[in-house]
Amino acid sequence: MKTTITLSIVILNLWITASACPAMHTKNSTNPAVMKKRYETWLKRYGRHYRDREDWEVRFDIYQSNVQYIEFYNSQNYSYKLKDNRFADLTNEEFKSTYLGFLPRFRVQTEFRYHKHGELPKSIDWRKKGAVTHVKDQGHCGNLLQIKFILFLFCLKKSLFIFSNITV
Repeated sequence: MKTTITLSIVILNLWITASACPAMHTKNSTNPAVMKKRYETWLKRYGRHYRDREDWEVRFDIYQSNVQYIEFYNSQNYSYKLKDNRFADLTNEEFKSTYLGFLPRFRVQTEFRYHKHGELPKSIDWRKKGAVTHVKDQGHCGNLLQIKFILFLFCLKKSLFIFSNITV
C-alpha cells in the first residue's frame, strides 16, 4: 500500500513537471524530418540559395545548432523570445566578422550630472517613455559610429527632458 502511494506520487510529480515544461517535450528540433522541413521553409522565407549540396549541409548543421540554442533559451521563460531570423545559418564568428566591424571607442563629455536632479527612480520603462523603438536590421554596416552617436544624443535629450520634469 505504502509503495503504491509513493509510486503514485512520483508519477503525478513527473506528470506535473512535464506539463509545466512544455518546451522540453513539444519542440521538434531533434526530429530530423521536422527540422529539415523547418529549414526548407526558412530558406524560402529568406531567399537563401547555396552553391552546392555540401554547402547546404554545412549551413543546415549550423541552422540546427542555432535552433537548438533558440529553443533552449526560450525554454528559460525570459521576458522575450528568440526566433530563427535571417542570420540563423551563420556561426557566431561569421556573424561577428560580417556585422560587428571595427567600432572605435568614443566618449562624449557632458555637463549633465544625475545628482543635480534629485533621487533617481528605481526603474524606468523606456518603452513607455518612447525612447526605445522596435529592433531594426541595420544590414552590413561596418562603422556604426554615426548611428550610435545619434542614438546617444536622442537618449540624452530624452533623459534630460524626463529628469527635468521630476519633482522632489
